[in-house]
Amino acid sequence: MTIAEADGMRLAYIAEVTEGVTPATPAFQILRYTGESIVATKNTVISAEVTPSKNLTDVIHAGDSISGGFEGELSYGTYDALLEGLFRSAWSSDVLINGITRKSFTFEKTAEQGATDSFMRYRGCFINSMSLDISDRSAIKAGFEIMGMGVDDGAAAIITGATYVAANANEIMPSGTYVGTIAVGGIAALPAIRGVSLQISSNNREQTQVGSNDLAGVAVGRFEVTGTLSCYFTNIELYNAIRDHDSATITIPLGLITGEKYTLELPAVRFLGGDPIGGGNGQDVAFDVEFQAIYDATTVGTMKITRAVA
Repeated sequence: MTIAEADGMRLAYIAEVTEGVTPATPAFQILRYTGESIVATKNTVISAEVTPSKNLTDVIHAGDSISGGFEGELSYGTYDALLEGLFRSAWSSDVLINGITRKSFTFEKTAEQGATDSFMRYRGCFINSMSLDISDRSAIKAGFEIMGMGVDDGAAAIITGATYVAANANEIMPSGTYVGTIAVGGIAALPAIRGVSLQISSNNREQTQVGSNDLAGVAVGRFEVTGTLSCYFTNIELYNAIRDHDSATITIPLGLITGEKYTLELPAVRFLGGDPIGGGNGQDVAFDVEFQAIYDATTVGTMKITRAVA
């Protein structure tokens, strides 16, 4: 018996043509990741049947829920296809703006167990959310959450005809030199940034049905982007922008290598809150500014990503 080890697990995905159906001869893209939590939760119902012996008659299988996700360290090009799923859109001239085009994936986990491996496949998976964490002295971290339609029985072999595309070997982006000058439009004297976090959500929901343990579908909801700028407190300008409920733009350049950079743009945000905090002796005054992105008519969306930036 070979016990599967987490550092030998392979995670891969492929875009689906028909939602909830794995392509017949899939070319799976192997993912770079640091941890995963994709699960098929079996929903069960305890029978309410009355028996004179006062025993439980049965536990009923009442459908499956596919959830969880994975975490990774940002590198150029690694998650571009999954970003299309999250943004419900497609890259056009290296620009991605959120839209309403649906895109689903099959995810596959492979457990290395010696002569015979184990394969677990999750179909009809939509990208439900993404988190981006840019913290000082750290790799830039990304996390994805999914919502799927169904799961196959475990298998001991690949799908007949399946192939696997190796992950790229692009450099992992650190939060130092790989983060350009973050700009907040309307703020002339932006303080030094200690960190940035973004939460991008598609607000998907399950569409359940009778006659199958699979979902009938996954409904995609409102596209929302929230975040936090963690700053040092150097002047009152940003604080007053919060108090005045100002609208602003936020631009975050990522990458160092020419042609392998991203620019993240939030063309319209509202500042939600944030107050300078003096924690005590030997501490800097910190300032966490929370914000929410809103629709911008010029961009025709809420968020824009440009890749292959020079």
